[in-house]
Amino acid sequence: MNSTNVLVILCALFFSAHAASEGDDDKGGPCEIFVQDVNNLTLNCSRRHIDKIPTWPATLETQGKEDGHVRITLFNNSISNVTQLAPVPGNRIAISFKSNKIVEIEDDAFRNLDHMGSYKDGVYSDIDLETLNLGYNEIHSLDKYLGLSYLRQIDLSGNFFLNVPESLSLVGDSLQYLTFNNNPLDCQT
Repeated sequence: MNSTNVLVILCALFFSAHAASEGDDDKGGPCEIFVQDVNNLTLNCSRRHIDKIPTWPATLETQGKEDGHVRITLFNNSISNVTQLAPVPGNRIAISFKSNKIVEIEDDAFRNLDHMGSYKDGVYSDIDLETLNLGYNEIHSLDKYLGLSYLRQIDLSGNFFLNVPESLSLVGDSLQYLTFNNNPLDCQT
């Protein structure tokens, strides 16, 4: 075997090992990173047939800017429980969990997101999250612990809310868009 063949085999082994380490889930493969410009990055984990929050690609930290905008898309999967998310660079974060099967958001789900607000003893202070899409899941309540006072857009459409969550009253003047259609509202309570 000549040195060229050995080099080709080594390169193939390296790239296959690298690709396998990039993602968390055998079902859907790794999340993909798209860099739109120096300040805008999208972490696309959508349509991966995943049922849990995946591990982010290792290159996320090197490609994201600390003061940039990061969009995380996890829509059209089978996630039922939002567990603790791994750290994400950026000071403006938008997350979409649209069209999953979410019934619960764990208390420490956003604990590792540095720019999401401080977290102490299971309670969040205000979170810098601007956009949150939880549309078309199986959610029936939204706890106050999320600290959504800087939220500008939230999509809660297509869930199981019987009334508007009390926690949205804490958002105040920052909320510009609330999408709440296709919920079985009980207008008599």
